[in-house]
Amino acid sequence: MFTLTSTFSTTDFEERRSQAKERKMEQILYDQVVAPVVKFMASHITKHLGYVFCSTKHVTGMKDKLKDLVDTSTEVIEHKNRNETNDKEIPARVEAW
Repeated sequence: MFTLTSTFSTTDFEERRSQAKERKMEQILYDQVVAPVVKFMASHITKHLGYVFCSTKHVTGMKDKLKDLVDTSTEVIEHKNRNETNDKEIPARVEAW
């Protein structure tokens, strides 16, 4: 009579089965909890990073406009001073600058 001897004991089989169940539970946890949370957070993080870059662009634009305004103000003041020196008329709205 021929008998097969198993190289795996019953405890090995149960241990492998337990590991397979754990992997399956981990996969379910990942699919049902982790993946949706990461997807949700990624969309919000991306949205807020967009705000940072957009606001930086606007701040840069405002700095450029402020520089232009300061330059114009300087030109107006210099022109006013020249007109005062040359005894020319100075428009009333120039004084408001």
